Amino acid sequence: MSVLLWASVCWCVWAWLAPPRQRFRRTAPQRTADIVDLLALSARRGASFHESLDRCVRYVTTTDSQILAPLVSALDLGVSVRGAVDLATLDPSDPLAVALEALADAADRGGSLVDELDRVGADVRRLESLDVATRARRMSVWLTAPLVLCHLPAFLLVAVAPALLPALTA
Repeated sequence: MSVLLWASVCWCVWAWLAPPRQRFRRTAPQRTADIVDLLALSARRGASFHESLDRCVRYVTTTDSQILAPLVSALDLGVSVRGAVDLATLDPSDPLAVALEALADAADRGGSLVDELDRVGADVRRLESLDVATRARRMSVWLTAPLVLCHLPAFLLVAVAPALLPALTA
C-alpha cells in the first residue's frame, strides 16, 4: 500500500512541476484552423477579405488580434492584401503567416477566397494531425519517467532491499 502511495505522490509532484504552458496549451495549427474557419465562414456569407479579417479580429484571442489588427488597419488605409501581409511582422514558421501568405497569393491571382480558405484549412488540419501524432509518440517516452523515477525505487526498497539486508549484515 505504501508503494502505491509513494508512486502516486511522485506522479503528482512530477505533473505539478511541469510548466503550465506544456500541460495546458493550444497548438498553433489549432489556432490557425480556427482563424481560417472564421474567415471562411465570413467569406461564404459574401464578405470581402478585408471584412472577413475585420470580423475575425473581434472573435479571436488578444494575442491573435494583435497579430491581425495591423492587417485590418493597413487594409482600411487602402493597402492591397499583398501589401498588408508584407507589412505584418509575422514569424515565417508560424502557420498563421503561411495561411495569410496563401490568402494574399489568392487575392493577387484574383482567385476565389472561399476555395483558397478551404485549401488552407485542409492543409492546416493535416499539419494539426501530424502534430498530434508526433506528440502522442513523444508521450509514450514521457510516461516511462514516473515508472523509472517512482515505481522502480519503491520496488527496490520493498522487494530487493529486504533480500539483500541479511546478506549485507552477515
